[in-house]
Amino acid sequence: MKFVFLIPLFPLLGFLFNFLVGVRALRRARDEGHGHGHHAHGVHVPPPAYIGLVAAGAVLGSFVLALIAVLAAHRVPDHTLVETLWTWIPGGAAQTAHGPVPFNVDWAYQVDPLSSVMLLVVTFVGFFIHVYSIGYMGHDPGYARFMSYLNLFMFAMLTLVLGANYLVLFVGWEGVGLCSYLLIGFWFEKHSATSAGMKAFIVNRIGDAGFALGMFLIYTTFGSLDFRTVMAHAAEMPVEWAWGGTLTVIALCLFVGAAVAALPQKRMRVAAAVLVVWVAAALQARDFLLHANSLLM
Repeated sequence: MKFVFLIPLFPLLGFLFNFLVGVRALRRARDEGHGHGHHAHGVHVPPPAYIGLVAAGAVLGSFVLALIAVLAAHRVPDHTLVETLWTWIPGGAAQTAHGPVPFNVDWAYQVDPLSSVMLLVVTFVGFFIHVYSIGYMGHDPGYARFMSYLNLFMFAMLTLVLGANYLVLFVGWEGVGLCSYLLIGFWFEKHSATSAGMKAFIVNRIGDAGFALGMFLIYTTFGSLDFRTVMAHAAEMPVEWAWGGTLTVIALCLFVGAAVAALPQKRMRVAAAVLVVWVAAALQARDFLLHANSLLM
């Protein structure tokens, strides 16, 4: 029975609920409180309790399912559990180093020893981030929107961790970048917040270019974007002792994607400046712990 897909699905449903229902309910509660003169007398109108319960409960459900998935993966051969949902991109033949190969990408999730560790870390830490945010952001007028963004961030992070191929991982990576932009610019009324969010968005595109180039090289070299297929073929390739080999170029491109700016030693000052811009932008947000969690990835 397939159940791994429920791990990222729960936060996605939490996002949809709070973004479509919670935001309106909170606005209505604020308007009613304002109509009764609560704001004039300095009385805080509490938000509906179900906003925080849905957001945190969705992540808690993902954590419980993550535990079950990790235990299930431990019992199968190679300790790897793969769950294919559908053929995401059915394409025509593409020219690769092995000749014409059909370009097919499945929307699939994979639980292996590496993703098991990150899966438990992300869901466990993410749950307490949500619990902390309930008390920390409960007074903010955009509380429901903030909690929905946190759930969306969890969906993107879990998609990144569980993706069984580089393209699904890239979708999660882009989702994390989007949520960073949304959370950094959460107080969009402030020019500094919107400016910081835009800077972070632009800086993240540097990493996207490197990651996309790495995926192109992976497919043309191995004829697949699936992790298991790529690793099996890469293990048969000779060890590279120079900087000009295909595996080295692929690794450097993916490193650019992961590190945002992996530049040569002569450009380390530029790299430092790029990272300083990103960190300065992140400081505009209230999600310091959340960004720490994303950097952990």
